[in-house]
Amino acid sequence: MMTEEDGQAMIELIRVSKVYPPDIQALADISLRINKGEICYLTGMSGAGKTTLLRMLCGIDTPDRGYIEVAGKELNKLTGAQMQELRRSIGVAYQDFKLLPDKTVAQNIAFSMEVAYRSRSFIRQRTGKLLSLLRLSDKVNTRAGKLSRGEQQRVSIARAVANDPVLLLADEPTGNLDTETTELVMDLFHHYNEKGTTLLIATHDHSIYNYPGSKVVTIEQGRMLVAGESNDFGESTESTKSTVPIASTAATGVTDTATLKAAKSGHQEDKLGDQIIMNRDLGDLGDIDLGELGVLGDVRRKGAGV
Repeated sequence: MMTEEDGQAMIELIRVSKVYPPDIQALADISLRINKGEICYLTGMSGAGKTTLLRMLCGIDTPDRGYIEVAGKELNKLTGAQMQELRRSIGVAYQDFKLLPDKTVAQNIAFSMEVAYRSRSFIRQRTGKLLSLLRLSDKVNTRAGKLSRGEQQRVSIARAVANDPVLLLADEPTGNLDTETTELVMDLFHHYNEKGTTLLIATHDHSIYNYPGSKVVTIEQGRMLVAGESNDFGESTESTKSTVPIASTAATGVTDTATLKAAKSGHQEDKLGDQIIMNRDLGDLGDIDLGELGVLGDVRRKGAGV
């Protein structure tokens, strides 16, 4: 849902590139703008670069070159403490869930609110409401490691939205869900979007592009599709496919900050944000520790607080 902040960027990337050793080009010269209150669907084959992009937006990974701004903050200028503060306002639903298997469902959801120093009453109420909406109320005291993959996915989503994030990053959030449960999850996402949350959803599920006006960005290895919008029939309207290989389109990378800021100032005029170029992604590189659960901060209190 677009608000009075319509036109203000929540996410802005300018000529972002990433190479993993020894010489795997994960992202190449990416430019993208997502305004506050938008829903953007990031689509493409496995290994196209979607997960790498999400990891950079929440500071888990860093680009080799380029400019990334989230919620008005230039990521490469943030201190560790400032990055932690920003991450507390970002919800992340990981493709492989990142749950604590020996903790209960309630404790996993409560974790994101604990690090934000929410009251016990708030945590108890919010956890119960989310479990009810996602039809998991009977699992509140079940250890996460005992759940099915579909149930774990819903718990991960509940944790991601529990703290009222300004930005929600979701990596294949419906990948393990049936049609009915997918609708529950998308209803929850749309509810938070109506409250002002910006959503970036990486997905293979074409059935969820049914929210008119949502931006759809498709990534293909070595090629790009211009960003489009979902129409009233839930169909993506993007159609312009580049036939230019990555090698030739990514040759003019920008590395100095001054030039990147100059590019940013002209960003709306030249529509850099409507184009994405990506190559192969390594996917989710390695395990993420507790500091990368999307809330990232020192836990001052132990237990669920519920």
